Amino acid sequence: VLGLPFVLATAFVREEAVPLRAAREVPRTAEADAEEDEARTAARREAAERRRLLTWRTAGLAFVGACAVWGVVAAGWFGLQGLRGDDEDAAPTVSSARVAVLPFSVRGSEELAYLSEGMVDLLSTA
Repeated sequence: VLGLPFVLATAFVREEAVPLRAAREVPRTAEADAEEDEARTAARREAAERRRLLTWRTAGLAFVGACAVWGVVAAGWFGLQGLRGDDEDAAPTVSSARVAVLPFSVRGSEELAYLSEGMVDLLSTA
């Protein structure tokens, strides 16, 4: 999640302005040349501004800012968790008098098979 702004910023920094095509079949006039020069100048100016805004320094500052915001949100989250106190959703206390007994099976030699007989009954009545 934090890497996405860096990927976008570096993509914009590396993006080059698309050069205008100068190949025209019609004879060129001075006005057309002036308009094309203005368009090229505007494209260069826009690319220079984009490069100036999206530098490694601004990307680093954005990362530090994102980490700071994330830290404030995390601190608030954990701080509010402590203020709520005991909740109804909290884990119930377990009584030491209760034991869950699962079916017991002995795997191994037949000499030990007698251990499985009545083991559930013995544990559940204890």
